Amino acid sequence: MNKQPTPPTPPKPTAPTVPLQPAMAPAGMGMPPVRPNGGNKTGLIVGIISGVIALILLIVGIIVAFVVLSKPSTKDYAAAAQELNKVTESYNKASSSFTYYSTSSSQSAAQAQAKAATLSETRKAINDGIDRLSKMRAVTGDNDVKERFEKLKGKQVAFNEAIDGLIEAYSKIAPAFDTSLLRLSSSEDALSPVRTMRTKLEGVKNDIKNQYNKQFVTDITAALKSYESAIEKYVAMRSSGHYDSSAYSEYSAAYRKINTIANEWALNMRASGERGEVRTELNSVVSILNRKQFQR
Repeated sequence: MNKQPTPPTPPKPTAPTVPLQPAMAPAGMGMPPVRPNGGNKTGLIVGIISGVIALILLIVGIIVAFVVLSKPSTKDYAAAAQELNKVTESYNKASSSFTYYSTSSSQSAAQAQAKAATLSETRKAINDGIDRLSKMRAVTGDNDVKERFEKLKGKQVAFNEAIDGLIEAYSKIAPAFDTSLLRLSSSEDALSPVRTMRTKLEGVKNDIKNQYNKQFVTDITAALKSYESAIEKYVAMRSSGHYDSSAYSEYSAAYRKINTIANEWALNMRASGERGEVRTELNSVVSILNRKQFQR
């Protein structure tokens, strides 16, 4: 019997091939960090350093520009010198009245008032000038000039105090107090001008502000009143024909007292003027402004 060929056995089905999936990190865990590239880190540092240097250079440049632009120019010094010259000229006009006061020289009321007006103009000119100078670039932008200017400004209070006292003396006291009317005389004619003088001084007493002027008016009015009494006694003694040494002694002592008070007052006013003297400080500022103006 003939054998039949055995049919081929069909292949067994195999499970479909599943593509490999990437390994997943366990839940709750991130991806492992990626190590930074060394070259990128160096570039970042260089960039930061370059930026800081650029910023520093910019700041320095701004500061330098500010300093250069704010430094006074020749025109600034010239303008300040011109302003100060006005102050100096005004001061020179009144300097003699400012530094010296005398009760021995007779002056009319008009002359005394004229001196008071000159001093008032000087006061205003100097104070206004100092105020304007304090804002000028030649002063604010130069330490050398500013140092000398501050010394001038430091005398301003003493200057105003002294000049106010002198203005008051010339405008209120001098027109009333005339030393030429104070003379030893046996005549009753000597009594009337002394009494008038005292009355005028008593009339301005409450208007006096300066301490030296106030003290003077208080003392001199009391002394003048004593002098009036002494004159009356001395005239009566001479009229009676009986010499009384005590009457003459009282009379001459009262006269000397008035002169002593007047001289002391003049010395106090002179000392006040010297404390407020600004000539040295003015010349110092003028000198440095001229030097700065022409040194370029």
